[in-house]
Amino acid sequence: MRPNRTARCTSLVMAIALALAFAQPSPAEYVVTDLLPLDAILSDAKAVNASGQVVGYAWGQYSDGSIYSCGFLWENGQSTNLFAQYPEIQGGSALDINDQGQVLGYCYTAAGVSAYIWQGGQLSLLDPLQGDNETDPVSINNAGQAIGYSVKPQEGDPYAYDYRPCLWQNGAATDLSAGGMEYVQAINEAGQVIGVTNAYAACLWQNGALTQLDPGGALSASQPTAINASGQVAGYGCVPGSSSMHAFVWLPQAACGLPAGLNDIGAQFDALLNPANDPGLAVSSRAWCISDAGQVFGEVAVSSYDAASGVETRSVQLWVWENGSITDMIPIPAYSMNKIAGTGSGLVAGSYMTAEWESCGFSWSRQSGLETVPCLEDGEYACLNDINEAGQVVGTCEAPVSVSGYTYTMSHAYMASKVATSVLPVSEATLVRHGRTCQVRVRITNPGTTAVNNVTISAISLGGGVPLTSLPLLFGTINPGASKQCTIQFKNIPAGEATLEIEGSCSLGNISSTQQVTAP
Repeated sequence: MRPNRTARCTSLVMAIALALAFAQPSPAEYVVTDLLPLDAILSDAKAVNASGQVVGYAWGQYSDGSIYSCGFLWENGQSTNLFAQYPEIQGGSALDINDQGQVLGYCYTAAGVSAYIWQGGQLSLLDPLQGDNETDPVSINNAGQAIGYSVKPQEGDPYAYDYRPCLWQNGAATDLSAGGMEYVQAINEAGQVIGVTNAYAACLWQNGALTQLDPGGALSASQPTAINASGQVAGYGCVPGSSSMHAFVWLPQAACGLPAGLNDIGAQFDALLNPANDPGLAVSSRAWCISDAGQVFGEVAVSSYDAASGVETRSVQLWVWENGSITDMIPIPAYSMNKIAGTGSGLVAGSYMTAEWESCGFSWSRQSGLETVPCLEDGEYACLNDINEAGQVVGTCEAPVSVSGYTYTMSHAYMASKVATSVLPVSEATLVRHGRTCQVRVRITNPGTTAVNNVTISAISLGGGVPLTSLPLLFGTINPGASKQCTIQFKNIPAGEATLEIEGSCSLGNISSTQQVTAP
């Protein structure tokens, strides 16, 4: 079976209506950007890094009528065709990007399909293992280590393929199939790789050794979904003899009173949501992501069916588990849930399907709660793929596009960024006056809940446009609850009241402030 090369929003989850009414996601202020790149007809945004660089897939038509497909990189309002300097590449996509700007994707050449790494305009194909002739990528970490598959057609059947999971480092491929790994899922910064064995069991590879995450077989067909910086793994598996799934967390060593090894989170949901063990209720849970602090995020779904009336009742809840306990359960107005993406600090985003078959995006943090991530204007059916520490969310939605005078509904890559309502420029006071020169101390404070990257002040004026002599334009990263300060010097300031105006931007949007200060 050939692994899927595109992220799909098709996961259907069963879940119940609890006594607690559904909590609607709260409206949040976002700037929504259409990333439809390179005059493409359709596109999909796959990943975003800490700097807000976005990668994905674009498909379009040149002026001569010929068709192109390519991986793209979007940053600061501009899109780059990653294949533009490589005419031998016939198409492909970009799937992932790390914080160093290294892009991982796949492309088509005369020799077949190849994984590649692109950085700074240079594209390098990743070689297969000996005896194979194609490669297929999955993910890349900040150390530049990439995981994926080495591929070759099966003998006698050109449409069937044999896959071997592998890791690329400094251009060299390492076979991960020794010990039985068949599928790879994710890699952390330490180079630990999680995946599934040929016996459909979750496993972890590190430095040539393969570890079974569920050696006792408590769950069947177990699937790891995420691994954090400490090597803790989140995932889910089927309950033997049942159609239900149980979320799990695997710990490499005992922590917070929990033993090393696989810890069944799903059993806690059974006890909480079906304490009487009612056979008419089906409780199913999946874990999708895990923060570096060990918080596990997932979904729980419960369903009941009334045979007499033929009515099925469903509900879905987002949940947080940490230190051995379920700490948060957030009802979502969903018929089914799609995959949830998360960050190391505990921001999560995803999308869900309503009973009316509408796909809607959401984000969640403990400070902000559940928030709706808006779609493009005139867009619908949002499917969110990734989120970064600045709260920027990327994905795709269906929106109108004009082609040869006709309007069609196509997939558009887009990004939603929170408006910086919590980033407040504050002028403290005039500190010193030397003749007609004033020094004003300006402090930028982030009292909010989302980390803000690259805060930049683009303009500051005092007294209606009076010139200044020095200005540190870049404040840099300001974390929640933190602030940064600088002293700015202005010339030719008359005594009395003056107006201080500050304009700038940050990763969450634009910031501005107008304040009165005293120039003694």
